[in-house]
Amino acid sequence: MNPATKHFLRHYGEMVLAMFLGMAILGLPVDRVMSSAGADSDAFMFLGMATTMTVPMVGWMIYRGHGWRANTEMTASMFVPTFAIIGVLSTGVLTDTGILMAAEHVVMLLLGTRLQARAAADAARRINDGMKRGRLRRSGDLLHLRTTLFQTPAATRVPDEQQQSGDTVDDVEQPVH
Repeated sequence: MNPATKHFLRHYGEMVLAMFLGMAILGLPVDRVMSSAGADSDAFMFLGMATTMTVPMVGWMIYRGHGWRANTEMTASMFVPTFAIIGVLSTGVLTDTGILMAAEHVVMLLLGTRLQARAAADAARRINDGMKRGRLRRSGDLLHLRTTLFQTPAATRVPDEQQQSGDTVDDVEQPVH
C-alpha cells in the first residue's frame, strides 16, 4: 500500500473513531439534557446524534491543523443527511428509525469520504504545482510537504515579489510554461 493510501485510511479511521467516541461519551449526557428539556422526539434524537458525532470530529480536525473551511464542510456532511432524514421522518413515508439511522450514517460516511478524497486531491495538486514552480524540492522537503498536506497558509503563499495584500497562489495569475 502506498504512503498516500495509508495516510488517507489513517485519517479516515481517526475521523470515524472520533465520531464513535463522541456518540459513546457524549450520547447519554446529551440525551438526558434533551429529555429534561422536553426534546425527546425521534427528530431530536437524530440531531443529538449528529451533534455528538460532529463536535469531537471537528475538535480532532482542528487539532490536526485543518482550517475552518474543511471543518465547515465536514460539519455539513454530518448535518445535511440528518436534516434530510428528519424531513423523511416528518412526512410519515418512512418512520422506522433503525432504517433511517442506517441510511443517515451511510450517507454521512460517504460524504465524509468524498470530502476527504477531494482534500487529498487538492493537496496533491498543490504539491505538484509547488514542485513545478520550484517552491518544493523534488526530494519532498518534509516541512513543506506537511504544511501543504494540512493546508496551512505557509504552503500556499505567493513569493513576496508577486504578493499583493495577502493573495494566495490561486489568487495570482501565474505564467504558463
